[in-house]
Amino acid sequence: MNKILFIIISFLFPGIGQIIKGKVIKGILMFIIYIISWLLIFIPGMGIVRFIYMIYSTYDANKITTDNPEI
Repeated sequence: MNKILFIIISFLFPGIGQIIKGKVIKGILMFIIYIISWLLIFIPGMGIVRFIYMIYSTYDANKITTDNPEI
């Protein structure tokens, strides 16, 4: 998969990148946390927390790619 496309998918849908790279349980948990963050959007500050979480998810998925380039 193209690395740029993978990074975009991981940013827009936290957890999906982990699922694509074979870390299914971790990816599902990350995606569930992301959905919950959308349900809590009206709590002050939750938007920035969700944005930071999206960046972390992208970093984590990219780290999986870097650690295991054959996956």
